[in-house]
Amino acid sequence: MAVPTLGAKVIFEAILKTFAGIDYPSIEPKWKLAIEEAKQKRKASMKNSVKATKAKKESEQLTIKV
Repeated sequence: MAVPTLGAKVIFEAILKTFAGIDYPSIEPKWKLAIEEAKQKRKASMKNSVKATKAKKESEQLTIKV
């Protein structure tokens, strides 16, 4: 698969500068906010799932004791 030479140059320079610790101009990805929101939703969903599981176990324990 062919890669434009300018594109390859930009990518390799960015990689090498990153390894060398040299700052270079960059642009924040447009989807960064969307990714963060998805992570927050997933985290909230996991918390709710854990709470539901705990409540179910407590309910089952109460049923067994009665």
